[in-house]
Amino acid sequence: MLWAVKLAESLALPPGLFATLTLVLAILLARHRRGFAIAFAAVSLAFAAACTQAVGNWLLIPLERAYAPPARPTGDAIVVLGAGFSAATPDFADPALDTGTLYGDSGERVLAAAALYRELHLPIVLSGGPLIRANGKSYAFALIAARDLAALGVPQRDLYVDATSRTTEENAEHTAVILRRLHRLHPVLVASAAQMARAVMDFRRVGMAVEPYPVGYVASSVPTPLAYAWLPSQAGLDETCTALHEDLGILAARLHLHG
Repeated sequence: MLWAVKLAESLALPPGLFATLTLVLAILLARHRRGFAIAFAAVSLAFAAACTQAVGNWLLIPLERAYAPPARPTGDAIVVLGAGFSAATPDFADPALDTGTLYGDSGERVLAAAALYRELHLPIVLSGGPLIRANGKSYAFALIAARDLAALGVPQRDLYVDATSRTTEENAEHTAVILRRLHRLHPVLVASAAQMARAVMDFRRVGMAVEPYPVGYVASSVPTPLAYAWLPSQAGLDETCTALHEDLGILAARLHLHG
């Protein structure tokens, strides 16, 4: 009964709804436009498969397992790459001021940086925008993360901010300038596990010998029951899109396509 409810939800809500509608259209066209019907059915099934966690996990696992977190990090600085945030929203550090909130993946990176700082007592470079200015305030991942780390007890003197980077490539370029000014060339790099392979390539390109510290794992090594793994869902589509985004980024880096 539960699986039937989940199936109904999966097919009645986006993104599964779009696959359902496309498949219905293919059935309606089958009698008069057989060629179009087959094409629509193929598109519908391909999209439905891309929205499943079975496909999303299959695409993500090789990226997330490219590097393992070191048991004993040995870098000379901590670099945290930015992820999503919302502007002008309350945060635990100052809920009355609406200075922005980090999304879940971003928050996990900040928590990892705080844990690394307690162990290593190294300077932390926070890199990530985009820098948004509104209502007389500035918002960016790096600014919000610096505020949160200060609230968690990291001294301001050990926090360095790059709030203008918009891509992983810019993260590497802008961070390298700060690290060289600090005479640090072997940072511990904190980023999502899926992003790490591409991030390492970008940092190596600018001369930084990073020690990867991946966080924010999504793909589970424990298989989801097949009855649920093949149901279209937003989570499955997110995993597939993330994996394809990273694969295209790695390909562009290997072809030296920058910008």
